[in-house]
Amino acid sequence: MDEKERISEMIDTIRKLAQGDYSAQVKLTGKNDELDALGMGLNMMIDDIRCNTKELNEAHRASLNIMEDLERERKELRALTQQLQAEITERKLAEKKEKEYIKNLKFLYDAALEFVELVPFKALFKYIGEKLYQLIGSVMVITVSYDEDTGKFTARSVSGASSKTEVVLKFFSKNPVDLEFTIPPVAQAQLHRGKLQKVPNILEKVTDVKISAEMEAELKKDVGLGNVYTMGLARGESLFGFVIVFMHEGVELINKSVVETFINQASIALQRGKIEKELTASLTEKELLLKEIHHRVKNNLQVISSLLNLQARYVNDEVMLKVFANSQSRIDSMALIHERLYKSKDLARVNFEGYLKSLVRSLFESHNISSSNVSLKLDVSGVSLSIDKAIPLGLIINELISNSFEHGFPEGRKGEIRIYLRKAEDRVMLTVADNGVGFPEDHDLKSTDSFGLRLINMLVDQLKGKIELCKTDGSKFNISFSASNKDND
Repeated sequence: MDEKERISEMIDTIRKLAQGDYSAQVKLTGKNDELDALGMGLNMMIDDIRCNTKELNEAHRASLNIMEDLERERKELRALTQQLQAEITERKLAEKKEKEYIKNLKFLYDAALEFVELVPFKALFKYIGEKLYQLIGSVMVITVSYDEDTGKFTARSVSGASSKTEVVLKFFSKNPVDLEFTIPPVAQAQLHRGKLQKVPNILEKVTDVKISAEMEAELKKDVGLGNVYTMGLARGESLFGFVIVFMHEGVELINKSVVETFINQASIALQRGKIEKELTASLTEKELLLKEIHHRVKNNLQVISSLLNLQARYVNDEVMLKVFANSQSRIDSMALIHERLYKSKDLARVNFEGYLKSLVRSLFESHNISSSNVSLKLDVSGVSLSIDKAIPLGLIINELISNSFEHGFPEGRKGEIRIYLRKAEDRVMLTVADNGVGFPEDHDLKSTDSFGLRLINMLVDQLKGKIELCKTDGSKFNISFSASNKDND
């Protein structure tokens, strides 16, 4: 190979090297001349480049691997970050829902308590409207009552921001409160569903006011009026009314279940209010009837007393006249109780202080006893008894005072009658005493022939009470019995 060929080979090797072929080598001739030295240097350079290129490739591959690892870790970190953000968002939503749940639960709890403590029947509707407006924050809430006797509905309250409600109400000829109207049976049946329902043109339906497209556009513009919901205030077959909820335009009712629960609570309160109203009316009617019964019983007893008095005019026998007079006195004592009952606010119990004053005054008059001869000391305070206790006790006192008048103060003898009536816990204690001639020492109260005393013993037994007679300084009767009626069952 001559010099020209050797130089051409070197140039060709350098060209291959420039193209990235690091396998090319210059062939050496072994002449150890300048060209071999140049070729050897070129080969050494090619070997260095080949080694460096290998290291660079390895470094490049290592860099690529590192980049791949970094990209993978970056993706994993991004995924973890997104997961963490999702968990945080989910947790925040859960916390928000929990707060909203607690808030709604407190609202319903407070409402339940307020429903119990509230309120006249009519006032319930205004309260329902105000609480719904507070819960929903809508444009307006209207509550409506239903009268099942007339079949008519009546608007009871309008709740909402005054500026908004005034805009809505200006479209109608009059304020809807107290406005009466009817709705078709099909629509009325829907009120028993116990669910909120969207109802278009509700104002037009309940007020007979035609809402034009212009009016509707103006309502939406001035008020932002959107969807309208309604739900019946009903329990079972009973309908008490319904509510109308006007929402803002573009705002959906999101807490429907809470609103429905509150309206169901309100329905229960209205049902209770209606029952209480009916019971009050029934109780008033029964009280009037009971007063009338007591009045008629009193009149009938007075008729009997008058008949006895009339019959006594035809009796000449002193003994029989006394029997007639005593019977008349006993009837009058019973009539007096019925008279006090029908004049009293409490138809079940007799205030004994007023009754005894009237009874004693009547006995003084019927026996022609002057207070200058026989004085009376009456100590009765705060004792009231049921009619089952009052009538026998009144008869007992009637007999004891009559006995004192007839036997304790003969021939105009002067003296004093003392009556004490006390109630301690469940026991009633009566003491009737006089400082008259008294009873003989050998007199036995339980085996007496006196009709009056036998009647007293019977009446004490009827009261399931106890009686004792003290014979010192005149006579003193102590009687005690239970104030409740359970011992008489």
